[in-house]
Amino acid sequence: MYSQKGQLQQAIAYYQEVITLEPTSAGIYWSIGEILQQQGRLFEAKIYQQKALEIKPDLMRKSYALNQLDLKLTSYLT
Repeated sequence: MYSQKGQLQQAIAYYQEVITLEPTSAGIYWSIGEILQQQGRLFEAKIYQQKALEIKPDLMRKSYALNQLDLKLTSYLT
């Protein structure tokens, strides 16, 4: 949808509206985090992706991706 067309800000706004309707949708939080990563907004991405894992802790593949984001953040800070 928006993110496929490169309209990342619009995609984030859309997903944030969805969160108001479905605040326990882990997938939506994860998707926002992915878009934020594409924009280089790593700290914000981590917050959203951690929230997704809090909602649905059994997302093991997602947990691995969050660990990869931590590695990016570490290298970004050094």
